[in-house]
Amino acid sequence: QYHIDILHFHWCGAGFFSINAIIKLNNHRIVITFHDYHLATGGCHIPMECETFSSCNNCPLIPKYSIFSNLFYQVIKRRKKLFYTLVNRQNIRFISPSKYTYCLLSKDIQVNKHYLIGNAISKSYQQVASEYLKNNFEVNIQNNSILLFIGVKKSKRDNKGFLLMSKLIEIAIKENWPVSINFVACDIPDTISTSKSINYNRFNYLDDKKMIEMYALADLCVLPSKYETFSQVCLESIICGTPVIAFDHTGPRDILGEDFPFFLVPSFEEVLFIKRIFNFLFYKRENFLSILKNSDNICRKYSAHSIATSHSIVYNSFESI
Repeated sequence: QYHIDILHFHWCGAGFFSINAIIKLNNHRIVITFHDYHLATGGCHIPMECETFSSCNNCPLIPKYSIFSNLFYQVIKRRKKLFYTLVNRQNIRFISPSKYTYCLLSKDIQVNKHYLIGNAISKSYQQVASEYLKNNFEVNIQNNSILLFIGVKKSKRDNKGFLLMSKLIEIAIKENWPVSINFVACDIPDTISTSKSINYNRFNYLDDKKMIEMYALADLCVLPSKYETFSQVCLESIICGTPVIAFDHTGPRDILGEDFPFFLVPSFEEVLFIKRIFNFLFYKRENFLSILKNSDNICRKYSAHSIATSHSIVYNSFESI
């Protein structure tokens, strides 16, 4: 038998475990990290600017006049009620990985129980050397630019931006953009799978070493996602010396806003997003060394040591209990 001082639940979403199960853990000190909004919204993965989570009547995710609309609302309402029984518990702390999530949930969670801490980068990314990136960059310069998409999946809610990615590819094909595209763990739009004008490669999930190579090889990493509570893709791409374009919303704003605000597009402005991609295709060649220099700040901020130090503050807050 082992004595457990603290239970820290990561990736608290998608129904991976029961809220009722947590409620029953009265004699344990518990930390919950929000990696999406599933717990707080009662099952809805995306807040869709829902500030209070109090009503689903105007939510674009619920089909109007559907016989299931009221049922969906009742299920959400019941789950929310369960979640908010946790909020008042003295034995629980909450961590939000972005300012957007933190501000959204702090309306209901006391400040002394709620902390803002991002996700750490893995040891492999922490050890990426500038000389390796420079050598890889010089060897792989070519006429065509390379776009990189990671983890863009089809979904009814389109939270990962599959439809926007499809629009972008349609335009690239129509206008004959000088690009090649690498997809990692992505669903592929039909338009590119039947097109002969743009070269593309499709990869399944890759280990850190291979992913670092993919990032470093690309000229631009494209993140069409509408909502990211953090965005490991943004973090990893910059550390590998590669620009990443994303919406100025949720997690990417925290990672890119201070040092690379020019990589952010105003939220949901899809036309501008696509235009910026074309403009950024050759950005890496012109500003590669500058990106490497500024990425050091981000690397230190999200190092395992830095994030562990922040977590220790959360754990020590239990001393008064």
